[in-house]
Amino acid sequence: MLAVQCLDRLEYVHSRGVLHRDVKPANFVMSRTTPSIVNIIDFGLAKRYRQPLNGEHIPYSQHPDALHGVGTSLYASLNTHFGVETGRRDDLESLAYMLIGFVRGGLPWRKVRATVDPPPNWPSKEWNPITQTWNLIREEKVKAEVALLTGLPEEFGVLYRYARTLQFTDLPDYEGLRQLFRGLAEREGFLDADVPPPRFIGKAKKRMGVICVEFSCYIGQIIIAQRWSMIIKLCDIAYDRTPGSLGSVRVICCLKKKT
Repeated sequence: MLAVQCLDRLEYVHSRGVLHRDVKPANFVMSRTTPSIVNIIDFGLAKRYRQPLNGEHIPYSQHPDALHGVGTSLYASLNTHFGVETGRRDDLESLAYMLIGFVRGGLPWRKVRATVDPPPNWPSKEWNPITQTWNLIREEKVKAEVALLTGLPEEFGVLYRYARTLQFTDLPDYEGLRQLFRGLAEREGFLDADVPPPRFIGKAKKRMGVICVEFSCYIGQIIIAQRWSMIIKLCDIAYDRTPGSLGSVRVICCLKKKT
């Protein structure tokens, strides 16, 4: 499952004394050679959270003006928005936003942007659109904290609230969170050991030896269908919001049967 593998990757990164600090969908990828394995990439914003010589955790700190930290504002933790030094808990909170966004098809603040120019009644001459966008998204995250989890399986709320309640130096219970999502997978009737094949929902069209189809499958398992086909080109993807389709996606792509 996607959630379990992402937790695996974060646990490994953290076990090396490193924080990723930019957890988002674009930084989790699947290779063509092992498409059922999720990999984590882009350590451009990564930072050590332990001193290399004595292993001590970096001290807690916060920007005096609560200026936002680093990362991607859509998925950054609330602590990062308030200028608090990043810890392992913040990578987990970003992962929670990412998974919730997958299930919901997006996050409520995904279109929030500050204007390039300050509003007419802005009291200061200083105006940074990037900082203002971070601030606007922070406000939206605080307002949407309850509604964000409404209608979702409780496991997503547990992950989010757990990450939010961890203290700065706390060691997350990665295995407990993995068991949480394995339980969700079992309850919903799908497990990695028995991945259901994609469900075709459109007519297949053959063009130059390649079959173009539309099908539905579970999030994070789009390419696990390698057992019977190979995705040649991903043309479109949309989150399936029909009843009973929780955790699934609709994919339009080009397939080529395995030889």
